[in-house]
Amino acid sequence: MIDQASQFFAVLTDIGVAKQAKADALGIPWKITQMAVGDANGTDPLPDVTQLTLIHEQRRAPLNQLKVDPNNRAMIIAEQVIPAEVGGWWIREIGLLDEDDDLVAIANCAPSFKPLLAQGSGRTQVVRINLVVTNTSNVVLKIDPSVVLATRRYVDEKIVEEMLSSAATEQLPGTAKIASLKQVEEGADDTAIVTPKKLRMGFRISLGANGFIAFPTWLGGLIIQWVTGTASAQPHDNFRIGELNTWPLSYPNAVYIAVATHQGNAPGTYLTWTDHPQVPIRTGILVGSPGWTTGLIAARIISIGS
Repeated sequence: MIDQASQFFAVLTDIGVAKQAKADALGIPWKITQMAVGDANGTDPLPDVTQLTLIHEQRRAPLNQLKVDPNNRAMIIAEQVIPAEVGGWWIREIGLLDEDDDLVAIANCAPSFKPLLAQGSGRTQVVRINLVVTNTSNVVLKIDPSVVLATRRYVDEKIVEEMLSSAATEQLPGTAKIASLKQVEEGADDTAIVTPKKLRMGFRISLGANGFIAFPTWLGGLIIQWVTGTASAQPHDNFRIGELNTWPLSYPNAVYIAVATHQGNAPGTYLTWTDHPQVPIRTGILVGSPGWTTGLIAARIISIGS
């Protein structure tokens, strides 16, 4: 009688032990192909290593999965899916058979009734055996895919496994990680994907009379700016006095070049000298003219820096 003290377990039969020993010694695969379930004629069976068959077999069908337990490399997990339209009996005993139809493992289980749909109740039932073997590398699954069912969990796991098994390349589809901002800025990783947000990250633009175009660091961090401003005209002053024109953005590092020209017909040419102690500067620029007219003159200024 089944109670709280009952023990349920799986063992290799004597035939199973001999076949695994042969597979280990010769290094050949041992193909487990089918699972059988039975009702043991209503008894509470204990697995017997000398058994050649189940006590009372009700169904035999191919395995849908045989894998090594990820938490115990010495254990294999055999699985079979029994569809909803099959049943009408109890499951009390389970067996594994190899490609020679030999019973190689036997297990008992807590009684479970597998109903038929015609009885007003039905379910798809998954039956598993966890079995300790001496060498899992020689145990393989041989199935006919046309007659095997798969659980949803199995399908989901396989989809994820396949998605993660291959990295996307220029020629082949696959998976790829999202690039970090650091990877985008360094520009060396050729395996990660840049998102549209990161593609624009660091790029800024302002269009108007005063404006700028700022490129991200992974494009050199170049900044181009322009200002419609003023220049002071001081006759023969040699640019020592100039009118300050502030950039829309302060240059973080340096100004490489700045050029100013007059706007309209004012006399003189507005120049900036990169070696002048006052010009250019990162926050703005002093613009002066050696023209012959004293006062403020409209000027257009453009600069490049980073």
